[in-house]
Amino acid sequence: MWPIEYRKPHDVSFDKNKSLMRTQITRGVGEDARDGSQVLLHFTVHAPDEKGGETLVYDSSTAAPSGLRFTMGETLHAEVLERGVLGMPPGSVVNVICTDVDAGSDTVLRIAPPALGPIATEKVIMISKKDFGAKIGASIMPDRNKELLDEARAWIAPASMTR
Repeated sequence: MWPIEYRKPHDVSFDKNKSLMRTQITRGVGEDARDGSQVLLHFTVHAPDEKGGETLVYDSSTAAPSGLRFTMGETLHAEVLERGVLGMPPGSVVNVICTDVDAGSDTVLRIAPPALGPIATEKVIMISKKDFGAKIGASIMPDRNKELLDEARAWIAPASMTR
C-alpha cells in the first residue's frame, strides 16, 4: 500500500542520505531539467495516515491551477521540488518519498510535513527492517555487507514522511 513503488527508487537527496528517494513512473520527452532551467510543475503532497492509507497535505492545482513555475537553482521552494525534477525531461511523472522535514517544508507554499503517527512509524520500521534484512549478507564482498550492517544499526526511523 504505502509507499507504492513501481520502479527502482534512486537517491536524489543533496547529501545522498536517502532522505529523498525518486521513482520514475513516466519519462517525458525533451531536454532534462538542470540548474537554470525554467520548469512548470504540477504536484501533490501526501502523508501516511493512521488507517494505513494516505492523506492529502497539499495540491498545487488549488494554489496554482496553471502549475508552479520556477527557475531551477534560483528558487525559495522546498528542496524536494527541485531535487525531484532535476534531470527529468518535460512531461515526466515521478514519485518522491521525502523523510527530511526541512527538505519537504516550503514556507512560501505553506507546506509543512506532518509528524508520523505510531502506526505509520511502525510500518516504516517494518518495511525498513525487511529491506535491510534482504540486503545484509547478499553481497559476496564482506566490506559491503559490513557497510550495510553498520547502516542498519545507525538507521533511525524518520519523524515525518511525505510522497
